[in-house]
Amino acid sequence: MIQKKTSQQKTSEMYSEKSLEQWRNDGAKYYNFLLSEIISQYRIFSNLRPLLEHPREFSTRNASCLIPLVPSVRKEMIEMYYNFDEAVIREFLGKKISSKAIIKDLDLVSEKTNVSMSSVRRQVRNFNFIQFAFTFSYQILNM
Repeated sequence: MIQKKTSQQKTSEMYSEKSLEQWRNDGAKYYNFLLSEIISQYRIFSNLRPLLEHPREFSTRNASCLIPLVPSVRKEMIEMYYNFDEAVIREFLGKKISSKAIIKDLDLVSEKTNVSMSSVRRQVRNFNFIQFAFTFSYQILNM
């Protein structure tokens, strides 16, 4: 799942992992290296995000992509980006997701499910995108 965290939050989280204990002997040097690497990864993701919002284009792009990725990695990134949290979906079952009331309640859903607000927003946007695609396909088939 893609969770929005600051680079400092993610660095502190990774820095405290048991598996990285041997690296902590270097103290600030290791922390700064880890912070630098995470900031770099965040920049890469921010460049890829607009492409992920168009999965068909992203999965077929070759040389024109700024960051070269093998097809299997692209596929995995698309799956992760369009993955849903069960708790979030459970909150929306039986409700019209496009209604303004749901959009206003996103912060409540975020608190209740312990999922970041940006992740809840992304999941609602993705669900609406999927709903639109199915509706459009259904209308074309029934013409």
